[in-house]
Amino acid sequence: MKFLIYILTKNYKNMANEMNKQKIEKFSLQLIIALMLITSVLLLPPNTTGTETPKSSSTETIETISSKDTYVCSGYPSVNYGDNEYLYVGDLGAPIYICYSYFYFEFINKPDNYQKAEISLYIWDIGQTTQFNIYLITENWNEYSMNWQNKPTNNIKITTLQITPGLLETYNRWSFDISNYISGKTNISICITRESGDDYIWISSREVESEYVEVRPQLIWTYEVSESDENGDDKKESPDVKGFVDFIYSTFVVVIIILVVSAVVYLFIRRMKQKQKQTQQQRQDIVINIPDTQQQITIMKYCSSCGETINQNIRFCTYCGAQQL
Repeated sequence: MKFLIYILTKNYKNMANEMNKQKIEKFSLQLIIALMLITSVLLLPPNTTGTETPKSSSTETIETISSKDTYVCSGYPSVNYGDNEYLYVGDLGAPIYICYSYFYFEFINKPDNYQKAEISLYIWDIGQTTQFNIYLITENWNEYSMNWQNKPTNNIKITTLQITPGLLETYNRWSFDISNYISGKTNISICITRESGDDYIWISSREVESEYVEVRPQLIWTYEVSESDENGDDKKESPDVKGFVDFIYSTFVVVIIILVVSAVVYLFIRRMKQKQKQTQQQRQDIVINIPDTQQQITIMKYCSSCGETINQNIRFCTYCGAQQL
């Protein structure tokens, strides 16, 4: 009996210890997975492919002076005016002399993100309200050899300008949009002719004196500038640099995850072992009194003579004195 109780008690302890170990291992694994997921979410790298916060932007302009300009006159068909400071358009009077002016611009300062392209001309004077046509020129021409006789053909009509004397009193620079005529090109050439009216205008050329540089013909590019561009902070990383930075960041995240999870699991297992050790110590303190239990167990029998209950080990009945078999 004592041996049986000892064996059962020992097996129970081993089973309890094994169950505690399995619980600790299972819970530790669950804890590791949970901590890795939580840490990964908290340390995710910035989203570089998602929607970015819009940057505030403004517009700026770049001006390009004409590369060539001149005018031709029907009254002097063989004369070239390529070095004149002022160009004429319209009717110069009796006899009727018709004048056309030509301007040529190179796209040397064309920004990649331009929004609009305009040609701006400084007009000095006009006697009455007059309309002028703007034509696109596709033929080549020489500033210092072109005249009325060899002038290029007018092609596509870009727009019509109506100029009145009253407006010139407050605003002398007139502009028109050419954005629809520059795609795939590196330059543009235009011709200005009179549409109606008997007057003429005279326009500043690129040969105007240096103190009047602001009145020269201009090609104006309007483009968008973000706030970071204005501050000089808009520096784009190359794909190789960005990939290296992402790799370093990912490695850092993995190391942090491993350190955090290892520390937490170590502390948890250490705590569980301490609890297990305390439990085993408490079990060892429980004394199972096997001998006392055996002493309390007494096997009894009945007297064969008087029928009274007597101890199995006695030979004579304590009640009637009869010998027991």
